[in-house]
Amino acid sequence: MERSSLAQRGRGATRRIETFVIVAVMLVGAFSLWTLIPLGWLWIGSQLVGTQEPRLWAYFLVLVGIVVSVIVVAKILSALNRRFLAIKGGDDYKPKIPLPWMESMRDERHSERATMLDMVLVASAVMAGIAMLIWFLVLAQSPLPSA
Repeated sequence: MERSSLAQRGRGATRRIETFVIVAVMLVGAFSLWTLIPLGWLWIGSQLVGTQEPRLWAYFLVLVGIVVSVIVVAKILSALNRRFLAIKGGDDYKPKIPLPWMESMRDERHSERATMLDMVLVASAVMAGIAMLIWFLVLAQSPLPSA
């Protein structure tokens, strides 16, 4: 009797750790959609050109690189969300948060439930906006010449 309850506690702790790690990785991946991927590809494009003259191939490389990277990260986030739902018990776990963009314009009111991926993407977009605001107001220097 004691061994089975001890094993259940161990599995419960392992699942909690796994869900925490999954959510943390999802948050980092979602945050990179707004920050690391675009900035990284802009840096790569600037390093490859080597001059200040615009090159069409560099713009194309940056555009394709951003799109491909976002698709890859989105697929990874989707797989992590499926794993999270499998650990937590599938659709029964989805929090009952009404999402305005998932509601119908008709009279029918059967709203969808939010997944962890929905909440992580919204949280990461807010965090990226706050980071951009802090950078713009505090860290960035004025491009205008000082008198």
